[in-house]
Amino acid sequence: MGIEYAEPAVTGRRVAGPREKLARFGANVLSNTELLAVILGSGVRGEPVGRVASRLVRRYGMEGLSRLDAEEWRRNHGIGRAQACRMAACLELGRRLYGGAGREDLVISSPEAAYRQVRDIARAPKEHLVALYLNSQNVLLKRKRCIGDFVTPLLSVSPFANLPPIS
Repeated sequence: MGIEYAEPAVTGRRVAGPREKLARFGANVLSNTELLAVILGSGVRGEPVGRVASRLVRRYGMEGLSRLDAEEWRRNHGIGRAQACRMAACLELGRRLYGGAGREDLVISSPEAAYRQVRDIARAPKEHLVALYLNSQNVLLKRKRCIGDFVTPLLSVSPFANLPPIS
C-alpha cells in the first residue's frame, strides 16, 4: 500500500509513493528517507522499501549512511547485494562530484568553493538562501537551506540575520 502524499488542494488526487512523488513533483521535494527509498527500489517480504529506508536513516543518520561501504550496507536487513552496490556507487559518485574524500575535510577558501557547495540549486526555479557553516579554518561544518521558494524577486538579507543554529 505505501505512504500516500496529498497533492495541492486544486486536484485533490493522491500520489502513491516516493517514486511517483518524484516523477510528479521532482526530487527536490522528497525527504532524505524518500530519496533513499527511491534509490533502494524495493524492500523485503513484510518490510516495504519506505520502512527499510526509514530504519536505516534512524540507525545511521544521513552522515553515517554516507560513510558505509558496500559490505556495511549489505549487513543491514532488507539490503541485498545489488542494493548495497548501488548505494556504494551512488555515494562514491556524490563524493567525486562534490569535493573529494569527505565533507569534514572540505575547506571553503574562495567564492568558487562556496559555489560548488550550492550549485545543486543553480537551476532552481525560485530563489534559496543557503547557509554554509564554517569553523575558524574555513572547514565546512554544515550546509543548511534556511529559506526557499521566495516569491519576491528582490530580497535583501543582512549578514546579521537570524539564521538557524548549526544543530
